[in-house]
Amino acid sequence: MQMRFWTVAMSVGSLLFGAQACYAYKIHYSAANYGFATFYDPPAYGLTAAHRTLPFGTHLRVTNFANGRSVIVRIADRGPEAWTGRVLDLSRSAARVLGMERAGVAKVKYIVEP
Repeated sequence: MQMRFWTVAMSVGSLLFGAQACYAYKIHYSAANYGFATFYDPPAYGLTAAHRTLPFGTHLRVTNFANGRSVIVRIADRGPEAWTGRVLDLSRSAARVLGMERAGVAKVKYIVEP
């Protein structure tokens, strides 16, 4: 079963189910387009994600379907590539909070936070 997702003008409270998120070394070890590097692991800096279309600085509550854990991340970069089938790339800190650091990929839901 192939799932496809489109993001169209998401507003606060918009919710997506069944998306895939991936912990990405690319984000963790490279400078982000937003003007800061996401390799910092303190919670104030490390809970970041990449999304193809959401504006930089948007906050998302991401929940892992497998274990129910959730985290609020800030969009700080662009990605992942459309051909991957994923909608989010997460920093190492965010992946750790969600309990998906070892697995690398997880089914998640995310909602835009105010």
